[in-house]
Amino acid sequence: MVSVEGATLSGLENPNSKTQAGPKFQHALSETKASLIVLCLGEVDAGFVIWYRAEKNNIHVEDAAQRAVENYCKLIESALQKNQVIVISTPLPTLRDDSTEGAIAKARAEIKATQQQRTALTSKFNSQIQQWCQAKGISYLNLDEFSKGSDGLVSNLLRHPNPRNHHYNPKQYCKLLANHLLPIVNKLFKYEE
Repeated sequence: MVSVEGATLSGLENPNSKTQAGPKFQHALSETKASLIVLCLGEVDAGFVIWYRAEKNNIHVEDAAQRAVENYCKLIESALQKNQVIVISTPLPTLRDDSTEGAIAKARAEIKATQQQRTALTSKFNSQIQQWCQAKGISYLNLDEFSKGSDGLVSNLLRHPNPRNHHYNPKQYCKLLANHLLPIVNKLFKYEE
């Protein structure tokens, strides 16, 4: 497993990126012996970076989002060069508009987008990636409908118990993945259930 904390789609092509995510992912892809590659982004791109770049560079948020979609498609294509791929939808934003605890919440306060707007953009991003994957015959797991509460925002079950942590609750997310990802893996490898 390769995880690059703080990596963003916008930074994948940046040779001066602090995380050096692009080279790290490419190295991992070149070295892997895995028969299946599973890709899942954190929510930082659609939940913050796209909005931040749009506001900072005075561009439309849709243009910034399109760039992120294009960068992700390039990453998926590079993974396809190596093996079969399953793409999992980007998690929905968990930080509420009134969140103030922790560094991530303070960073989110730099943008004007509400949680509703961030959720809508994340769902649109997921939908665009899903359509692209389906056109290419790539397995895609969209968890949006299973991740939302009755208010259309992320379900309280998926919120991390630590209010300073903007990630999904790991136990609940693992259950969600087990219920929906394992059937796709079984189908790809024709395992009996």
